Amino acid sequence: MLTRLGVLAVLTLTALLPMSAAAQDRHALIIGNGAYQNVPALQNTLADAAAYADTFETLGYSVSLHEDLDRTGMEFALADFLDQIRPGDTAVFVYSGHGWSDGRVNYLLPTDLAEPKSERRVKAMSMALQNGADGVVDQLRDAGAAVQVAIIDACRNNIFAGRSGTKSLGLSRGLAVERVPQGAFLIFSAGAGEESLDRLPQDEGQTLSVFTRHFLPKLQAGLYLEDAINDAQLETAEVALTYQGHQQNPAYYDQINGKLCLADSCGGSAPQVASPTPVPADPCARAGDVWADIKNSDDAALLEIFAQDYAQCSIYAHLADSLLAALEPKPAPLPVITHKTLPDLGWQTCTPGGGAVKNARLCAASVLAPQSGNSYGLGNLTDNIRSTAWVEGVTGNGEGQTILIELPEVSYVSSVAVINGYAKSSKSFSGNGRVAALRIRTSRGGDFTYRLSDNSKWQDLPLPGDGEVRWILLEITQTYPGSRWQDTAITELRLK
Repeated sequence: MLTRLGVLAVLTLTALLPMSAAAQDRHALIIGNGAYQNVPALQNTLADAAAYADTFETLGYSVSLHEDLDRTGMEFALADFLDQIRPGDTAVFVYSGHGWSDGRVNYLLPTDLAEPKSERRVKAMSMALQNGADGVVDQLRDAGAAVQVAIIDACRNNIFAGRSGTKSLGLSRGLAVERVPQGAFLIFSAGAGEESLDRLPQDEGQTLSVFTRHFLPKLQAGLYLEDAINDAQLETAEVALTYQGHQQNPAYYDQINGKLCLADSCGGSAPQVASPTPVPADPCARAGDVWADIKNSDDAALLEIFAQDYAQCSIYAHLADSLLAALEPKPAPLPVITHKTLPDLGWQTCTPGGGAVKNARLCAASVLAPQSGNSYGLGNLTDNIRSTAWVEGVTGNGEGQTILIELPEVSYVSSVAVINGYAKSSKSFSGNGRVAALRIRTSRGGDFTYRLSDNSKWQDLPLPGDGEVRWILLEITQTYPGSRWQDTAITELRLK
């Protein structure tokens, strides 16, 4: 058993009269491709093409039959066919072979398709069925044909799936659902994602595909197209089930007012009506069938088209909107923020810092002992008084001395601001040491060193990229020496 890529018949009509009344000359281009070089060959495509040729010759069409065409051969065959068409003619295009879709446009495969390596390469080697510009059906319409019929015998699954040595090209949806304007009729020999059977194991002497063997006799009998498809739909599905329960359910999408006859007359004599009365179409009549084809799609553009076309069908429009919302990229999870362990440097003293430092606790490695009635503790850093200061209390210039700012909870801090030195007076400022370089480390792992100016103005030291922190550690790494004392001082400290 082989499968092929689904039968699709696209019928775009510029007249609602039966064909025998609306058509002038009638032409049929029929292509059967089976001898593929790099994808599985098909057995019954040439027989299918010959059977379609015999049928349309019997129906009075001028037939051009071609077999096993490469890409250039397909283009030349179509060009020659288009040259035959005159305004008002009827043009029928029949293709039997492999096909695929990128999710928006359906493509036909020539026999010289190279080994597929990417979707772009396969698209460049394929022929578009209908793309609104230069697809086969588009060119039939542009050539002036009053009635255009395209019958495409190909599967609706992915011929590349599961092939040894190749990767998926993202073509798992197979043939896409064509947009159906008023006056169009689409037929698929298999439902979305189903395989159209080329033959059955018990086919002794049977040369036609499963769908074709049931569809063509209905056309030959002079049935209206709708009746032919309905009968072939039931028979194809029933026969397919005999092959290991295989599911092949032909589907069609009908936007034609009235019935279409491909013969001179159908079901007796076709009614000759000069101006048929349009029957208002129910816009939601086919929404369920179309939704069944696309509900498993991950193609946002296709879902948006469906939601627009069936906006008045609230249930299906809502389903499409919900699926679109599910396809939207989810925001990346917020990073897990970790904080380093609070450093323990053997603090000599700690004190509450108050609002100036977001109610943090302040700790210092050393504090200068009180002298001459003046104290130099940590409370001076947040008292908003320029005549007081914290002064480190070790021998030497104070390099390596630290101040810890421990916040009561994780808080956002954009910068640390300080007034350098002992700002009580110019004499006390120059007489005591000042901070020349200050290293700042944070609980988030931030590590910054700032060069401070040698003045008694506010200086702002930003914490880039840190944001929320639990503690901040200040370390004096370099000093400006005092003219009288080695002790280094800081007058005020703020957190912003």
